[in-house]
Order: sequence, then structure tokens, then C-alpha cells
Amino acid sequence: MQSAANNTDQEEVETWEELQNAGIPIDYNRFKARWDSDPILKQLVTRFNDQGIVLNTNNKQEPKGQGQDNGEDDITKMAMAATDREFA
Repeated sequence: MQSAANNTDQEEVETWEELQNAGIPIDYNRFKARWDSDPILKQLVTRFNDQGIVLNTNNKQEPKGQGQDNGEDDITKMAMAATDREFA
């Protein structure tokens, strides 16, 4: 998701339904609770609302973590890890 958006001039917007269809069991309320307690999400997501999320991409001039290549696989793993902790 993110790596594809890095190759365009557009933001990468994912709806809650698209995330759920990708196997990430998340909605606005769960994401908001996780956003408030997990700073890693603030590195991955630029903003969110009741429609979905906007991924942080190279199209923005925001710093990435050192030595990280936040490709689609990394984002998916981090999102799944965040939701796994919430549901455990």
C-alpha cells in the first residue's frame, strides 16, 4: 500500500472496510484507542477519520525512523501486531 503510494503524487487512503477486507480487524473506535496509546501508529499514519486512514508516504516531507524501509509488508505486520495486542 505505502510503497505504491510513494510512486505517485497522491496520498494513500485506506477505508476501514478495505483494511478489514485485508484481514486487519480494525475500525475507527479501535484505531482511535490504539492511536492514543501507541506512538508507532503516528509514524505510519498521517491522519484518520470515520472514513479511514491516510498512510504516511514519501510524498510528505516527514522523517522516517532510522534504517526503516516501511514497505507494505512492514505496515501490515505492524498493524496486525497492534491489533493483536488490543485483542489479546
